[in-house]
Amino acid sequence: MLINGYWGEEDRSDLVTVSCGHIYTFQGREINRPTGRPDYLLLYIHRGSVCFFLHGREVQARSGDFILYAPGEEQHHIYTSNRSGEFYYLHFTTEQPQDLETLGMTSSVLYHSTPSAETADTFEQIIRELQTRREGYRTACRLLARFLFLCVHRQLKGAETTREAPELIAVIQYIRRHYMENTSLEEYAEMCRMSKYHFSRLFKKQTGMSPMEYRASVRMEHAKELLTSTRLSIKKIAELAGYSSQEYFSDAFKKQNGCSPSRYREKENLMKPMHLFDFDGTLADSMPVWARTMLSIIEEAGVPYPADIIRIITPLGYEGTADYFISLGVKTPKEELIATMFSRAEKAYAEEIVLKPGVAAYIKKLTAAGCSCNVLTASPHRCVDPCLKRNGIYDLFDRVWTLEDFSLTKGEPAIYHQAAERLGTTAADLCFYDDNLVALTAGKKSGMETVGVYDPCSDDYRREIEELTDRYIESFEELL
Repeated sequence: MLINGYWGEEDRSDLVTVSCGHIYTFQGREINRPTGRPDYLLLYIHRGSVCFFLHGREVQARSGDFILYAPGEEQHHIYTSNRSGEFYYLHFTTEQPQDLETLGMTSSVLYHSTPSAETADTFEQIIRELQTRREGYRTACRLLARFLFLCVHRQLKGAETTREAPELIAVIQYIRRHYMENTSLEEYAEMCRMSKYHFSRLFKKQTGMSPMEYRASVRMEHAKELLTSTRLSIKKIAELAGYSSQEYFSDAFKKQNGCSPSRYREKENLMKPMHLFDFDGTLADSMPVWARTMLSIIEEAGVPYPADIIRIITPLGYEGTADYFISLGVKTPKEELIATMFSRAEKAYAEEIVLKPGVAAYIKKLTAAGCSCNVLTASPHRCVDPCLKRNGIYDLFDRVWTLEDFSLTKGEPAIYHQAAERLGTTAADLCFYDDNLVALTAGKKSGMETVGVYDPCSDDYRREIEELTDRYIESFEELL
């Protein structure tokens, strides 16, 4: 999953790629901008199906289709496939008429084509340039954007050519249905009643790939779908996708995607549409400060406490922790205990506590992919909110909840069902990240996918957390 790339501030009188991105999307994801945006938007459906609302009617788009929106034009579409999909997009500005002439598209009109590896690769190159910002990246983006316009133009012209050759479209559809079969080039050409040389030339003009390259791309597309939507073995997926062996599939997959099939599955299975994060010990390196604060209070009271007290009180929140301290024999009134906890912790959250490595980048990665990120923590708003704002990620979250917003603790499965209901979904559609065994146990019981996050304060329970959760990470950098 790729993060968006942004241009930055500079003169925009020439062609400028304002932003470019690659989004993995899900059923029901809707974009509705009644007044559009101040720039042009070129949208490419690389995989999946979308319903566009254009000029008062619904228009269905499929893999390979394009649409261009001019500045200020309404943008409204919904992803309709029940399988995950992929979009590429390019926001750009230009005062050069020849740029739009090269593209050759009328705005707010859907153009039908077939998926093109060359087009997708050009989008990827623009994204990389915008992300890395190497010397001359603005010039590179300008040139790549113009090349992308040319690719789109050629692709759409190729689609027009196939109107005169319906047999070619039939073969493309045949390959997409029978990608697992080892049909020869000669057999494909025979289906069109063409020589293999003429067939290959027309096929590449239409798709940007040779017939065999196209079949390989379809196989890889279906293999990715099976990796993320099933629990089939890698060997079985290789077989179903048409690969001669697991070893050949794994080599081809790593060459194209930069990681093994199993690693890809691990990463993509976390790309649920909604994510729920704990704060202390998960997003922030705050547990030592929090634990030190809580222990100082009970030690000053001079009452004995169990060795695993931090594990017990972490999911309880300040009010629950005060009740627990009183149950152990602390004589201080509850309101006074809570006030002491607040006063000792508040300064550290506002000034000292930092995010764990990789957290900011991972949250940005999820939001760029259209995922909803949310926080549910035992710490109060007066501590958490300033810390998130100081670390620059507060605005990336759709909801920031503390136990003040619920009448439950994080050790109760019901709190996660309530959180899911407030998000308009079910617990099964949430991916939950926490470092605490009690909270993760309750989260697992609620039906959420769970990710255990390493923190020194929960090291004694690491083995139990690893056995309980769907995945365990040492650092969020593993998910980038």
